[in-house]
Parts: sequence; C-alpha cells; structure tokens
Amino acid sequence: MNLQPIDFAFPQAFWLIVPWVSVVGAVWWGSGLKKRSLQFWLSPDSLEKWGRRARLQVLLFSLATLFLIVALSRPRFAFSIRKVTLKGADLVICLDISHSMLCEDITPSRLEMGQTVISNLIRRLPPDDRVALVVFGGNAFPLSPLTSDLSLIELYLTLIDPSVLVQNPTTYIGKGLEVSLRLLQRKATDSGRGRMILLLSDGEDQGSDWKTPASVCRKEGIPIVSVALGTSLGSAVPNLDSSGQIRGYKRDREGRIVISRLNEQLLSEIGKMTGGKVLRPLDGNRETQQVIAELSRTRKQASVRSETEWLETFPFLLFLSLCLLVGEIKLRRSVD
Repeated sequence: MNLQPIDFAFPQAFWLIVPWVSVVGAVWWGSGLKKRSLQFWLSPDSLEKWGRRARLQVLLFSLATLFLIVALSRPRFAFSIRKVTLKGADLVICLDISHSMLCEDITPSRLEMGQTVISNLIRRLPPDDRVALVVFGGNAFPLSPLTSDLSLIELYLTLIDPSVLVQNPTTYIGKGLEVSLRLLQRKATDSGRGRMILLLSDGEDQGSDWKTPASVCRKEGIPIVSVALGTSLGSAVPNLDSSGQIRGYKRDREGRIVISRLNEQLLSEIGKMTGGKVLRPLDGNRETQQVIAELSRTRKQASVRSETEWLETFPFLLFLSLCLLVGEIKLRRSVD
C-alpha cells in the first residue's frame, strides 16, 4: 500500500503566512528607515557593518517565525500502515413508558431508574457500537434508528417525562419487541455485527403477543436482556391528567387503589427463550456493567480499518525556531 509521504495535522495554521509576510515586510522597511537616519551619525564603514548586522537580525527573526508557523501546522511523515480490526454490535434499547413506570417502589421511580441505566450505558459503550431507542406502552415507536451518535440517544432520553406517558396507560411488551426487531432486521446485511435487545420494563404485559417476536429473536440469535424495574411488593399507580401531572392514584371498580407489581417471571421467560437474562437494578451502575458484558458476548468483527503511523516533526521545528530567536536576541545586544 502506498504511503502518503507527508501530511499536515493542522493545515489551517498556514493562514498565518498572510500576516507573517506583512510583519516581515514592515520590519525590513523599518530597518531601511533606521539605516538612512544613521548615515548622519556613523561613518561609512560603521554604517555598512550596522546594515549587515541588521539584515542578519531580520533574517533570523523571519526564519524563526516562519518555522514557528510551520510547526503549528504539525507536519508529519508516514512511516507505516497497520490494520486495526473493529468489533461492533447493534443494540436496541426498548423502554417501557406506560403509567406503571411512574411507580416509586424503586427510587426515585421505575422510569427514572431505567433512564439512569440507559444513560450510564451509552456513556460507556465503545465508539464502534450502534444504538437505537424504542419506547412502548399501548403502542411502540422508535425515537431514533441505529446510530453511532450516542449523544442523540441521550438527547431523546431527556425528552421522556410524565407528559409522554399520558397516551400510554397500558403495557404491550410484544409491540415494543416487534419494533426493536424490525430495526435490527433492517441492518441484517451487516452480518459481522452482533445484535441485542435491552428491554427495560416492569413486565406487566396486558395480553400482547410477545412470544412471536421472541421466537424470531431466538432463530436469529438475538438475545433479549431485561432490566426488571419494580418490586414484588409493588406500588400504587399514579393517575395522570392531560398535561402529564400526577393527580392521585388509579382505582379499580371497587374504589381500591391499583397496585402495580413486578412480573419478573414474564421477563425471565423472554430471557430463557432468546438466550438472554434478567437484571435487577440497584444503583444504575452495576447492571450497566452486566449489560456491557452481555453485549460483549454478541460483539463480532465489524470492519478492518487501516491506520497510518506518523512521525511528528513539530518538536524539531519548535527547537529550531527557538534557537534562531535566541541568536537574533544575542545579535541585537552585541556591542560593536
């Protein structure tokens, strides 16, 4: 493979050549003016000696500043090329945003704990992984496609608040898995990448067909790892008004407060069917490490990239510039 012999890491520095030409020109012009003013005070021999020294000073100053500009552009020479194997995975995060996710049986709430887990996760993923975000309740829709721009996922994550949950009173896990699976299948041509679905839910599915997408995941080798948000004791389900504000708690037909409890059994069945597992959140950090470990099992070779190894020359140019400036200063202070 042919190597590019020389490269500049910061070529924008060469724009400094424009003011450099002006400054050097002004210094030469000023030196000439001073020489003409000294001809009334110095003998011809002394004036010629002063002129030679002044020209040398200007030359040293010009070269020193020129080498400084070239050093700022960071010239470098290529001496080898190595191949780097990149391993990547596609992760679809499937987040439950039904009303029960506002329950506070885990602190501060099921939804906020899920958001914490997601936020911690995407900050620790390697740059070659791609992530998509799907939210579901009574319906499911993707907030973002698979992307390596993880800051976009964080942005959408901050937009999920109780006002979003108003239209999602029910929980249909099957719909969330279907949308997540479609996103992964859309990128099926990238066969070198691992694939996984991260399901964050309390597991209170209300009759959706989750087994069909789970079966497809099993056939295609896509594990579903669940983060179980909630407790077996449960908590009262908040009642939301049209603006997303909590107005008391939901009640059944007999007037009793509705209690939402974690359905870990359903999440375990999904994990067993697809080769995944269920994680119980503690503080949003430990389970993040577990998700990364599970994702690493699916991560495969994504691509091979060539990287050039460069020899930087700017330290030598800076040293040379410094030596010339020192020489110019000493010459200026020298006595005839």
